[in-house]
Parts: sequence; C-alpha cells; structure tokens
Amino acid sequence: MATNLLSDRAVQSAKPRDTEYELRDGGGLSLRVKKDGAKIWAFRYTKPDTKKQVREYLGSYPVLKLADAREAVAARRTLVAKSIDPGNATALLSDQSEAPATVGDLYDTWYAKHVEPHRSSKSDKDSIKSRFENYVRPRVGDIPLSKIRRGQLMTVIDAARDANKMRTANLLLGELGQMFRYAAAREWIQGDPTAAITRKDAGGQDNESDRVLDDAEIVLLRDILATPPESKSRYYTARRRVLSDRQTRAKPIKGRKNSTILDLPGGHWTQHDLRRTGATIMGELDISSDVIDLCLNHKKAKKTTRTYQRQTMLPQRQEAFDILGSHLTKLLGEPANWLPSIAALDEEIPRLRD
Repeated sequence: MATNLLSDRAVQSAKPRDTEYELRDGGGLSLRVKKDGAKIWAFRYTKPDTKKQVREYLGSYPVLKLADAREAVAARRTLVAKSIDPGNATALLSDQSEAPATVGDLYDTWYAKHVEPHRSSKSDKDSIKSRFENYVRPRVGDIPLSKIRRGQLMTVIDAARDANKMRTANLLLGELGQMFRYAAAREWIQGDPTAAITRKDAGGQDNESDRVLDDAEIVLLRDILATPPESKSRYYTARRRVLSDRQTRAKPIKGRKNSTILDLPGGHWTQHDLRRTGATIMGELDISSDVIDLCLNHKKAKKTTRTYQRQTMLPQRQEAFDILGSHLTKLLGEPANWLPSIAALDEEIPRLRD
C-alpha cells in the first residue's frame, strides 16, 4: 500500500471546492477539505470487532501538521494490527507530555479536535471562536490548566453579564463546560471547574415562550406573505418575504430599516412560534402527544423510553400532517390560489438580481 503521498506544500495549497473532497496520504490517512476552507485530518480503518470501516477525525490543519498526523496514524495502525480499536484506546494513544499547558492551549486543542470536525455551520464555529477570543483568552487564557479555578471563570461570565449580554453568558458557560469536560476525560485536569456554576450564575434561564398564533393571525400572515414587495430589496426573494427584520423592535438596529410589515395583533412572534402553533393545532384536532412529539422530532424525555422504544410511527405521523394540512387548507384556502407560482418566481428572481 502506497503511503506518504502528500507533501507539506500540497496540504498548504489545497483550496476549497463546491463540494468537500479528500486528499489521500495513504495508509488510511487523508486530508478532508471542506467547502469553507477548513482542513481536517481523518484516519480510515476497519474496526477489529465489527469489520466495519470507520473514520476517526484527528484534528485540523495547520494545528496538526502533516508529520504529526502521520505519527498519529502510525500509532493507530499499530493498535489495529493487534486487534485493538483505536476509538476505544484513548489511554494507550494519549501522551501526557503533549497535554495542553494553559487554558488557551486547551481551547486550541478542543477547537481543532472537537469543534472543527463536529460543527457543520461555519457561522456557529466562528461565533464560538469570537466568544473565546473576546471574553476568555484575555482573562484566563494564560492561566496554567492545573491552576484554573471556578472564581477565575466567573470573571469571564461576569464580563458578559456586565455588558447585559445574558445569552452570551449562557453560551460561554456551556462552551467552557464542554471544553473542560473534554480535558477531564483525557485526564489533563481533575474534574470540570464549571461544574458548580449554574445558569442562574450566568445569564439566567431563557424565557419560555408560549406564543401561539390564532386563526385570524394566520390568515393575516398569509395575506402579508402573499403580497409582492413594493420595491426591490436584498431582504426579499422574488415574491416571498423573509421572516426576519420585519417586526417592531424595542431598539432599532443601526443602519437597518426597522420595517413593521410582519407585525401581528398578538405581538412579536418567531418562526419557532409557528412550529408551536402547528403542534397546538394538532393537539386540538385530537392527535396524540406522542405522535406530535415525533412530528416535531423531539427526543423522548426518559432515557429508558429512548433506549427501548424505537418505533417511528410513520403512518401516524403522515396522518397527523394530513389532518393539519386539511385544517390549514380549510382556513387559508387552496395554496395554489395564494402561493406565488413557480413561473412567477422564475420570472422575478432574475429581475431582482439585476
């Protein structure tokens, strides 16, 4: 089997394409290049017990260089040759001499080996990085990992609270917890220093919304969405209005028109409220809560239920959606009579792009 097919120059110069692709180094090692330009090392091997081929992500380039990736794969291939699954042998593969020294070093490792390969959204990854660089690294990034304490982490969270950014405070708590649990699992630290910090200490509990649109509001929303825009705008797509930035704001955003076209009598609403409205209508139409939860793709609350009850209830879910569809058609009329036609969309999209 040919190995060492890649060069440092080839890895460095690899450019993103319209679809993800891999550059193979041989021996199971490949560099996966994502559409956003991220480059992640992957090791493909056959599990000794199940004989199935699996892929393990080793880390991202350039944090993990070509030579380091080859070394990591060599260690894993040695285990496979001994009928040991590398995925279940973290202790055998770990080198405590390479454990992160500081909180900043831990973040770099956690981001490269956990966030980068497991988060598909570029904006999501960028937000995690931005929060760390703005709040965490300046305050605790240089603290040795063995000396980080809960009180020091509270200075990070308090910085977001003092700026009245409560949601950011909650996100920081969650991400710090994930990062330190990642370290604790590898015995780089003894326990998670955020374990005793609650959401009450951070941004507080998120407000649970109970907004449900009534029939009159649903009809009104249909009429608003079916109305063509009065002028060209980058906020519109053909004859269909987008749902953001079109309601009254308590505090207008600088540089953005504060349109109120989507205001409804019952107050501010979100796309998630539409989802809640649909579920509520299903319940009023005598559809069981179990079927509604499956239609919403909700995880079963109890672990034992999730473990032993694996039914998908596809016929019941189809019937539920059919019942909901019939109700909405009776309320709103046939969609063909008010939805923009495909021909109209095809005609207006090029005009709005000019």
